[in-house]
Amino acid sequence: MIKVQISDLKSNNRKASRTIAQIEYVRNMVKDGSIPAILIDSQYNVIDGNHRIAACKELGVTEIYAKVI
Repeated sequence: MIKVQISDLKSNNRKASRTIAQIEYVRNMVKDGSIPAILIDSQYNVIDGNHRIAACKELGVTEIYAKVI
């Protein structure tokens, strides 16, 4: 697992449907500092974790843990 700059990540821009409760749950994880690692490939393309990244950006978080697969 590595810590990456959110600005270095490449999002797949997929717009998955989420409820307000799910979005708030992700925001609370970010606020509490209990963010599960996202999944990226070796080129920093996001495989899983776009909602976590969006919540981090919204809250001013600049780094996140990622697992490279």
